[in-house]
This record gives sequence, structure tokens and C-alpha cells, in this order.
Amino acid sequence: MALTMRTIGGRDYTIYDDGQHVGRIHYAPERLPPRWVWKLLPTGNGLPITGAALGLEGAQADLAAAWDACKKRP
Repeated sequence: MALTMRTIGGRDYTIYDDGQHVGRIHYAPERLPPRWVWKLLPTGNGLPITGAALGLEGAQADLAAAWDACKKRP
């Protein structure tokens, strides 16, 4: 199933996979250059996976790729 985004205000989104909350994407204007920051909730090893992109579409693609990789782990 495809990931879905729900706005939680302004440029801040929660990410769901089949109704399960799996992460967040938000705009970080305080960073130079400003960027979209994403985070997957703790995975099997208990550590969150994070990243950043200059555009929202890039952040969405990066988070989706990381989530797919997490789901493929044993």
C-alpha cells in the first residue's frame, strides 16, 4: 500500500502506511539552506532513520525508499 500524508499544521505532516503511523516530514526554515526534514519512527533496532531534502517531493521519495528498505529487513 502507498504511504499517505496527513497535515498536522502548516508545513508539518505525519506519514502513515495502511493506517500505521510510520514517520513525519516537516519544513525546517531555520536550516541553511531551508529544507524538508523527514524521520521514520524507530525501526527494529530501535533507532529512528532521518534525512533531509531541499523539496517536499524529494523528502517524500527519500522517506518512501527508506521505509521500503525497512520493510524488507528480516
